[in-house]
Amino acid sequence: MKNKKQEVRRKYDATADKYDSRYKQIQFTKYREILSFIKLRSEDILIDIGCGTALFLDFLQQYDINIICCDFSYKMLLEGKKKHPNSCFICADADLLPFKKNSCDILTFFSILQNSPKPAITLNEGILFLKENGKIILSVLTNIFNLDDLSKLAKDVDIEVEKIWKLKIEDYCLIGKKKGSKLY
Repeated sequence: MKNKKQEVRRKYDATADKYDSRYKQIQFTKYREILSFIKLRSEDILIDIGCGTALFLDFLQQYDINIICCDFSYKMLLEGKKKHPNSCFICADADLLPFKKNSCDILTFFSILQNSPKPAITLNEGILFLKENGKIILSVLTNIFNLDDLSKLAKDVDIEVEKIWKLKIEDYCLIGKKKGSKLY
C-alpha cells in the first residue's frame, strides 16, 4: 500500500508545475457540470480531498464559501499556495486526515479514488468529517471504475446516493450523503 502511495506522490510532485496547463480545462468542465446539481451556501465548509494545485478553488472564486484544500503531494500544494496565498492548505494522506469529526458540510474527492490502494478506507476516513446533513461529491475515471463499482463502493461505506451518472468528460460522478442524514 505504501509503495503505491509513494509512487503516486512522486508522480504528482514531478508534474506539479505542469498540472494546471494539462488539466484545467477538463477539470473546470467537470466542476461546472457537477455544481449544476449542488447549491453552495456561504456558510458551508468544504474540504477538497486530493485538491492538487487547487483547481477547484480556482473555479470557486465566484462563490463565497470556506474551502480547505488537502493533498498529500507537497509540490502540488505549493503550486496551489502560489495562486491562493491566503487560503488554507493541508498536506495529509487521504486515509489519515487531520480534521475534527462532523466539521464539514461538503466533502469532495475529484478523480483521486483511482490512486487509492483501498478506496473504501479512503471514503470511510472522509465521511467521518461530514456533518449530519453533509454532502459528498466524488468523481472517478471511467477507465478504472464503472457505475456498478461506484454504486457498490457507496453502499459499502454507507453513502446514500442522491445522483450517480456519467459526466460529459471522462468521469463518473456520485453525489450523496451519510446514511441516516436528512437532506438540506
